[in-house]
Amino acid sequence: MKTRLLAAALVCCLSGAPIASFAQAPKKDEKKAPAPKSATEQAFDEFQKIRNQPGAKQDQARFQQLITAGTAFVMAHPANYRTNEVVNYLGVGYPMTIDAKKPELRIQYVSLLKLEVSNQKYKDGVTDPVKAALMGLDTAATEFEVRMANGARDSMQTFREKIDEVGGVPGGGRFVADREKAYLHLLMMMNQTPRAEEALKKLVTHKEKGVADMAKAELAMLEVRKVPVDFKATGLDGKPVDLATLRGKAVGLYFWTTGSKSSTDALTKLQQYASD
Repeated sequence: MKTRLLAAALVCCLSGAPIASFAQAPKKDEKKAPAPKSATEQAFDEFQKIRNQPGAKQDQARFQQLITAGTAFVMAHPANYRTNEVVNYLGVGYPMTIDAKKPELRIQYVSLLKLEVSNQKYKDGVTDPVKAALMGLDTAATEFEVRMANGARDSMQTFREKIDEVGGVPGGGRFVADREKAYLHLLMMMNQTPRAEEALKKLVTHKEKGVADMAKAELAMLEVRKVPVDFKATGLDGKPVDLATLRGKAVGLYFWTTGSKSSTDALTKLQQYASD
């Protein structure tokens, strides 16, 4: 009987009749290969390599390298969400890292950036999206100039005009939210909070969702600031601390941990600030 069953099984195999097959189950720890990056993501990665180049000296050669790479990305991918990040970094983020004790370097960087933007913007065949992105970059650089001038009235007026200009071109609205926020923060720093609040109330109905959302968030923060913070704790000296009793005075809150040397190193400076 066993011989007949074995023979039948062999016949089935040889005749091509379907029989159950067994495959090795995939291992649980096997990971799928990552999806290939888009051309835009690859281009952004290349910019990041230049941006994060270790030991890069802050000089004209470095400035030109960053500006050329960043501007090329902005022009090649004007509508990508990464473009705003590049614009903010080139226009404000990077120049803020340049030694404030060397204003001539900051001025040199911004001048090179604006020259590059101007050269590219007025070339033949520049599309509206590219033009809008370049204008957004120029406006970000103007924001940094205002910061260098500590909000001087004439520089603030120029900044305001550039924000309005970029917001009025096709595709320019996506570059407005960060600049509007910066403009309003500068007004607050100049003790013009009521003026900033009035502007925020108008921006709540802005046609660009990003601008409207920013305005709503900033208005909410202003409302929070109007209400005294209910904060009570026990100081290191064992005495109670109540912020309500300190209203009208300058109060600084510094968050630190003994596990962070950089944060504890700053305590000496904080003691000096307190004395001052």
